[in-house]
Order: sequence, then structure tokens, then C-alpha cells
Amino acid sequence: MQTEADVDAWRAAGSPSSWQIRSSGRTRTLAAKPGPWQEDDPDARGGGVFDVGGLGRFTYQELQDLPTDPEDLRELLCEGSIKLADGRTGAPKSCEEPTSVLDQVFSLLANTPVPPKVRAGLMRLITDHPGVQRLGAVKDSLGRAAVALAAPFESADGRGTIQRQVLFDQRTGELLGSRDIQLEPGPDSEKWQVTGRVLDYWAIVDSGWTDARPVLPR
Repeated sequence: MQTEADVDAWRAAGSPSSWQIRSSGRTRTLAAKPGPWQEDDPDARGGGVFDVGGLGRFTYQELQDLPTDPEDLRELLCEGSIKLADGRTGAPKSCEEPTSVLDQVFSLLANTPVPPKVRAGLMRLITDHPGVQRLGAVKDSLGRAAVALAAPFESADGRGTIQRQVLFDQRTGELLGSRDIQLEPGPDSEKWQVTGRVLDYWAIVDSGWTDARPVLPR
């Protein structure tokens, strides 16, 4: 979600139609004009699948049948191989850093309809996971009251030490989003990447089932 400051910065840069950013060791080109929606093709039984980064592809029923115990969920996230289509497996899963667990839990909570007991188990998992810090009450990037769990990591592209936060609604426990905050700049940090700066964020305003096709933002 863009802010007025984002719009002012874009206009000050000459209102470009595309620009490059560097993140996690890769350079990406972003465009101001949105692209087309992409949809998952149905499987042989008529249903789509949920593609969870670092874990693999799951049907709706497989998500409903996930374990609820935090230790069983840790094994699902961190052990074995990535689950591909038709029973095939991919690369080994990895949870070498606390941020890996935060990322995978965030992906499951944000992008899949796991049932409440599984959501509760995932939240307990990251709350007690070694290396994950409890930051307590904070405001998210939209100004909403939140509680945050966080872990630091070293940037792969020389941008120093960054803290990844996963944020939950202070009252309901619903997932609000995530964000990266600069802790210590590195040798390849940009001038604006100073200590305490929010580098990027995801904000979840609402989620749920719908029969209506989404409308592209303008």
C-alpha cells in the first residue's frame, strides 16, 4: 500500500514508469503499470493448489489436515524436502536461521486457509522458537496496534544487519503483516538505509473467500 511520501518520492524522481531495486543479492525491475492476474490451473479433481514458498504445493484438504502441535509443525517446516506436484519432492527444506521459520509461518498464515488450531500452533511455534524475539506492543506500518515477533539476519547483498518482524493484531491475534527494519547499515547500503529505517513491508487489510474477481489497483 503506497503512502503520500511514496508518491512524492516517485514524482521527485521524475515519475518513472519502471525502476530497478536490489534485494537479497538480486536486481529486479518493477513497473508502475500492474500486470495481468495469474491463476492456478485446477488439478485433476477440479481444485487448485496453494504454493507455499519453502514448503511446496498443498491442496485445500491437505492444509486442513496439517498438524497442530508446534513441534510437529516445526518438522513440517524444517525437515525433509519441498513437496512438489504428483507426489514428487524438490530441494531439502532449510531452517538454519530464525528468519527462515518466521518467513514460512508468515507465508502459511498470509496465503493459505489453514484452520484455527493450525494457526494457533504456528503462532506458538514462532513465539518459542530459538532466536525469535518478542518485541511486545508496536504500531504496524498502517498505524494499527500490534504485537511483533522478530529475528535479525545478515543481508546477502552487503546491506548490513536487518530485522524481520511479523506482526499480529494486539486484540484478535490476526496476522497484520511483516516488515524489514535496518539495524546496522552495511558497506553496500544506500544513503537512505539508515538505522531504524523501514526498508519494506507487507500489510494485510483483509483476507477471506470471495466469488468476485479482484480489481487491479490503479
